[in-house]
Amino acid sequence: MADKNFIMDLGKLLIAAAWADGKLSKEEINALRDLIFSLPGLTEKDWNTLELYLDSRIGPDEAEDIMSTVLNRARTRKDREIVFNTVKKMIESDNVVTPEENLLLENIKSSLESRKGGLVSMFSSLMGEAVKHRRDGYKRQVTREERIDDFIKNNIYFNLVSEMETQDVYLGLPDKEIRMLCLAAGLMARVAWVDEYISIEENELIKEVLQANWELDDEVAGLVANIACSKIARGLDYARLSRSFYEATTRIERLDFIAALFEIAKSSDKASHKEIEEIRKIADSLMLSHKDFIAAKIDMLE
Repeated sequence: MADKNFIMDLGKLLIAAAWADGKLSKEEINALRDLIFSLPGLTEKDWNTLELYLDSRIGPDEAEDIMSTVLNRARTRKDREIVFNTVKKMIESDNVVTPEENLLLENIKSSLESRKGGLVSMFSSLMGEAVKHRRDGYKRQVTREERIDDFIKNNIYFNLVSEMETQDVYLGLPDKEIRMLCLAAGLMARVAWVDEYISIEENELIKEVLQANWELDDEVAGLVANIACSKIARGLDYARLSRSFYEATTRIERLDFIAALFEIAKSSDKASHKEIEEIRKIADSLMLSHKDFIAAKIDMLE
């Protein structure tokens, strides 16, 4: 595990690089938040600290200072690999990497190894492209302009609202609650789909969890579960899904949710290694500690 200060400095550096042109649109900030949210080992306090850097521009001089700090901390090959792999992961997050970006990645790798200057400029170019890819990807995914923000935040929600209008269904829940149950359904389906197959038992338990937590009737809970399972098979933006769920819940709600994920994992037989590992990743993405994860796992085994 990398040093926490090192990871925080890396997060600041990525934010500084994105600010290179002196401005960030709302869409760019949301895309950047998704990318930063996926940094390993962040706690709630760490995330709140990095949010401050997103709110105001980081100037060139401060960016150079942050870069120097990162380079000074990246004393080992492993540390330099963390820097490079983090940037690589971000540029590959939309599965689109141009030849120019590949060349820039190689230049960054070379500069990290030789500890040369000029990295801020290269980071800025690469982060600008990474943010642009995500922003453009969100725009391509929706055709109804009036609902683009809803779709960007949570496309399970978008599909549910559309289906409810078609069937003239009324949930009777505040909009915030509807969003949260859709996010929860998406993450539950993620665990069920880890073996690329969602069993009838798993789909049924997702429906039961939704019914229990949001007092939905059988038909509506089944509708949400089916949409989530269908969407997960075609791919969802997990960074956005995790961040949105994190922002919509309390720590206690997130702990209860991890316990529910274990119930789903063992519903068709017993929780597989892949399912347990997926739950660990989700717990980490929701900024719960490894201790929290182990406690939920032990409860599942009892």
